[in-house]
Amino acid sequence: MYRDKDYIEQEIDKFSKQEIQRLSGERKRDFIIHFKRKFLKTNRKNTFSVFEMLQDDFIGIDVYESWKWVKDYLTERILVLFGTIESENIYEIKDGTIFDQLYDNLPGIEFYITNSKYDFLIGYNHSNCLVAMGRAIEWLENDIRYKNYYGSRQL
Repeated sequence: MYRDKDYIEQEIDKFSKQEIQRLSGERKRDFIIHFKRKFLKTNRKNTFSVFEMLQDDFIGIDVYESWKWVKDYLTERILVLFGTIESENIYEIKDGTIFDQLYDNLPGIEFYITNSKYDFLIGYNHSNCLVAMGRAIEWLENDIRYKNYYGSRQL
């Protein structure tokens, strides 16, 4: 799947270096350490999908293209992981509001978004599942599309 690296790079190159930068070196190592500590199970087995290793304290919804909802939440500098934790596809986006412009051309590539405080996580996988952790839970629970989806179903 991560033959997608070149494709991701092509899309990233459409933005200026001031808008989006690849994390490398110490910043990349710090991201991986904090990401694992904050969001992944400690007794996890490494799997292909980060989604399968997430701690259990998240909410989610499986609605086609629900990734588009994140533009309503992302107003700050964000850190984005595309694919697996071992991938080289970790970026800093200076203004989260441009994420939808980037991802609109990268359908089907799993992503995980957080900030430098690691106080939220929003993820989207190849099965169209949008997940929220930390302070993003409140955002998703209060989203009208989320409420409408679950309001019309018996849980």
